[in-house]
Amino acid sequence: MRQYDETTYGEHWAPFYRDRSLGVPSPEPTVAFVERLVGSTADLLDLGCGDGKFAVAMANRGHRVTAVDTSSSMLELLRKEDDEGRVAVEQASMLEISYDAQFDVVTILGLSLLQLPSQEAQLECLEKVARSLKPNGRAIIEGLNPDLSRYQSSQEVLVTEISAERTIIRPAIVNQKDQTIDSSTLVFDHDADSVTRLPCRIRYMWKSEMDLAAMIYGMSPVRTWANWQFVKYSGRPGVFISCFEKV
Repeated sequence: MRQYDETTYGEHWAPFYRDRSLGVPSPEPTVAFVERLVGSTADLLDLGCGDGKFAVAMANRGHRVTAVDTSSSMLELLRKEDDEGRVAVEQASMLEISYDAQFDVVTILGLSLLQLPSQEAQLECLEKVARSLKPNGRAIIEGLNPDLSRYQSSQEVLVTEISAERTIIRPAIVNQKDQTIDSSTLVFDHDADSVTRLPCRIRYMWKSEMDLAAMIYGMSPVRTWANWQFVKYSGRPGVFISCFEKV
């Protein structure tokens, strides 16, 4: 495989992205969450939009949605989903966008922000998010507080499925100095006698790190939740969803 970059995840995962058994979440809870925060019809920018399920669902609810992703394969899934062409689509890196106070809401969901390879890239992305928001606009960003205790000798191996049809194994290695986790989801197809490798590399960003960066770029932290059901964030390992407001 060539060197991992911003397009790697999307191009490898796109053929499997609708397979929820591989850990790809359903968009419905996210749609309900953002709808509740957004309220009335809004101009929404979805960065790292993936297969577009969320973006299309929001557009179908009357929001004016622009979706950005680096992966042509992911955007092809979005276009198939968006049969009425309601979503404005841009194939670009999150670091290449140049919007100026055009959006009421900017979302970065799933692992999208964490796919950026370094702290510098993540900070640049947050600066562009702030620049894209209208005054009092809101950014909704999903992050990860990893459970580092799971990694024995900086690694772990999870077996997520064993069935007659296939076996799914996920080995991972953590680098705490660089705050990176490299993993592969290995899908052993017993009928085809084949193995598919789905790579993923993230740089996790601590909540305090994200909050500080947001404030530097003029976004005030509003609140953080532990999931899409509005459960209060307690600092425990797992995902977190932070909301920021442009001041």
